[in-house]
Amino acid sequence: MHRYRKGQTWRPPSAADSAAMSDAVEAFRSRSESPPDRQLPIDGNQIIVKNESTDDLDAGTVLVVTANSLLTAVDRDFPWTTADILRTSNTHLPLCVLLEPLIEDKIRPAAIAGVAVASIDVGATTHRFAYPDGAAGMVSGTFGPFQILSNLTETGVQNVWCLVGQVWPTIRGRLAGDLLSGCTATMHVWDSAYGVAPAATGEDVTITDYQPSSIAASKKILSSSPVSARWIGYAWHFEVAGTDAVNQ
Repeated sequence: MHRYRKGQTWRPPSAADSAAMSDAVEAFRSRSESPPDRQLPIDGNQIIVKNESTDDLDAGTVLVVTANSLLTAVDRDFPWTTADILRTSNTHLPLCVLLEPLIEDKIRPAAIAGVAVASIDVGATTHRFAYPDGAAGMVSGTFGPFQILSNLTETGVQNVWCLVGQVWPTIRGRLAGDLLSGCTATMHVWDSAYGVAPAATGEDVTITDYQPSSIAASKKILSSSPVSARWIGYAWHFEVAGTDAVNQ
């Protein structure tokens, strides 16, 4: 088909021109009303969760991924699963952060990795991490699977930027009592964030020597010995004692 400019003599369209225009009109008339079906990338930092608790929840609430049942096997954009509020019995489950308010039995997106705003009970402005403390929710500390990115200026429950989805760190400290083979003991957590040399943080955790035991039968690690522990499953497991510890 030809385009005419000013001053040119007009000629009627040829049969080929008319056929091309008819084809264009038919193609436009018969086009699909739906957008083209294209495969979208999966955002591995987010999931869609269904609120299994009996509460209406705010954005920033930290939930546990219960995965009792998948709403669908996998959505094209995000996996869908179930989630519940933190309780003493479920802190070993994967954690996620609500990106929007979520009422009971409804569905909304949550961050399971990456950076998100989370509700944290800040105990000290020097804390750089947070961990689940049962029904108390997420509390700040010198260790935990959430790394706090915000500059903390006050204590109390507040929304702060966090790096979500990290692995629990190995922690170090000194025993508050003897740790016997196959038993538990309290460990005073030490950290170097308070100075050049590691120092006591004021935080205590219970460490275990569950099977397979790291301490020989009928032996023990004496109180005040330096030890380290690693979070496995649902508890802090004794990992290794310092060189000046006594295993007797």
